[in-house]
Amino acid sequence: MRNLSGTDGACAKAGCLWRSRGRALRRVAIVAVILAGSAMILTAVVRLATVFLRGANCTRNVKQVGVFVQVYAVEHGTLPPADEWCNRLMPLLRYEALLVCPAAPKLRCGYAFNRALGGLSAAKRRKLPHPDRTVVIFESDLGWNGAGGPDALVKRPRHRGKDVFAFADGSGRAVERDKESDLIWRP
Repeated sequence: MRNLSGTDGACAKAGCLWRSRGRALRRVAIVAVILAGSAMILTAVVRLATVFLRGANCTRNVKQVGVFVQVYAVEHGTLPPADEWCNRLMPLLRYEALLVCPAAPKLRCGYAFNRALGGLSAAKRRKLPHPDRTVVIFESDLGWNGAGGPDALVKRPRHRGKDVFAFADGSGRAVERDKESDLIWRP
């Protein structure tokens, strides 16, 4: 029987082979696009998880530092002097790494002490009306023994729009910038 396409049987088989290779190449291209998209999504998820973990680690560090501030206050009858707080807490902390904010690892200390509370006596501390909102430690770029007030906060929050604080009652938490007006800086 004569081939109506004008080609002999061998060419028809070769055309079929090219068509099957074309389909295979399209399938490979589709798989490559899917893999590239998956890699981009995975990268985004890992970045998001890293940011979340840095915030969680920072909060944990600040809570622990806040506890050591309380221990210092019990042992000495006052909070540490604001301009020497890191030096005074080091014998208790033992690990300087607690003073490093994971989002600012190049700073020896990524936190500062509320200057208004430096040296505050135990009697005055007990009379604080809202110790759960009275800031003791906060995120700052001032470095080792840094002390100040709200003006010494980092310019941009380090943890997804939140700053991390330790409070006079020994607690610690992240607070959104727009809710920081509820915090107390002066006893």
